[in-house]
Amino acid sequence: MVVTFAVLLGVIFILELAAGITAFVYRGKVNDLAVDAVSNTWENYGQHGYDELSNSIDIIQHDLDCCGVNGSSDWSSLPWGQNSSHVGDVPDSCCDDETLGCGKGQLEKKTKIHTQGCYDQLRDAMRSSVLVIGGVGIGVAFIQLVGIVFACCLAGAIRRNYEMV
Repeated sequence: MVVTFAVLLGVIFILELAAGITAFVYRGKVNDLAVDAVSNTWENYGQHGYDELSNSIDIIQHDLDCCGVNGSSDWSSLPWGQNSSHVGDVPDSCCDDETLGCGKGQLEKKTKIHTQGCYDQLRDAMRSSVLVIGGVGIGVAFIQLVGIVFACCLAGAIRRNYEMV
């Protein structure tokens, strides 16, 4: 039973290692997928039935001091910005000092809004977290390897004691 545990722990370790290598090899494609996902998310801003998504985008723009996907000018090509009631506007969450209506007419002026895009800000935030995530992954892998060694030692001790009796 202990040997089975060690083997299963070894299989899990190998799968985690394979997932890590795959993520490293395909990191460029992950970047492209992330750009598409962020762009598609912004497309639904302000649309009927996407209130929670719109709130999330507002929080991202406010907390990361950013506006749009690649910059504040993105809002002119997004469905929200093409709506007749929002032409020339950006969401209030793009403003330096967020107040109701502060984004009106700011698409051209760009005087009171963040002009940097949120994709770059999100990417930088994720990159800063990679070291922590990698460190935790290495720590978990080390614990699994110690578990495999201890399980094998325990199995050997049980086998020796079983033969003596």
